[in-house]
Amino acid sequence: MIKKIKELLSKYGITFTTNSYIDSIVVEVDLKRLNDNPINYNEDASWEIIEGAYCTCLQDDPNWHFFYENTYNIIRCSMKNINPLLEYLEECGVTYKYNGTWIDGSSTVRGHREEFQQMFHAFSMIAIKGYNWRNITYMFDRVAHCFLNHQAFRIKPYRTMFGTMWEPMLVGENANRRAHYIGEIFGAKAMREKFEDRIKVYEEESKKGLAEVEALKEEHERIKEMMGVDFDEEDTADDEPEELVARSADSG
Repeated sequence: MIKKIKELLSKYGITFTTNSYIDSIVVEVDLKRLNDNPINYNEDASWEIIEGAYCTCLQDDPNWHFFYENTYNIIRCSMKNINPLLEYLEECGVTYKYNGTWIDGSSTVRGHREEFQQMFHAFSMIAIKGYNWRNITYMFDRVAHCFLNHQAFRIKPYRTMFGTMWEPMLVGENANRRAHYIGEIFGAKAMREKFEDRIKVYEEESKKGLAEVEALKEEHERIKEMMGVDFDEEDTADDEPEELVARSADSG
């Protein structure tokens, strides 16, 4: 195992001389599916596996973190914990693929590897420790605001360009880029089909609403006929009782 890691690292121009460096290497495992489950991905079961992995062998690992990837998940941990992790996955009957040393596909992450590693770990721990899911927007706001706030001195051009609205402008720009990215991943056709499906749902709900209104109108007419009363007819009676009218005349 160590020999293979050395060969892989040397391929990327990385060398090491001590075993302590081995312990700081972060390795990656893809979780595919449960052997006894016929479907390709079971979200609830996968989350239980991730929580179990943390409780079983990753509690003291400052580098561990996970990622949700729609149809599978990723767990990364320190090299020293890979054997306990793989043993746990095998005991749980999980089909997995060991990818070896984590080399991120994003040049941005690779350029700030240590910092992102700490953030990934912190975000994973927040998920593991749990919180009210309804507070997710507030959690996201804290994360986004703190990151941008700490960059304020380095992104003065944005602040100059947008004034006091520089922060929401950057958040909005990121949301737009993320939407385009998701669209590219799932395809424009798939995104359009999802949108059209949603429109159909709204149309059906509108039809149901109109049908309910018509039913209420029919019920209204039926009650009018049954009681011999026209609820829509204006009341032609005097606005004031006769006694009040008489009293008003006497006082005049």
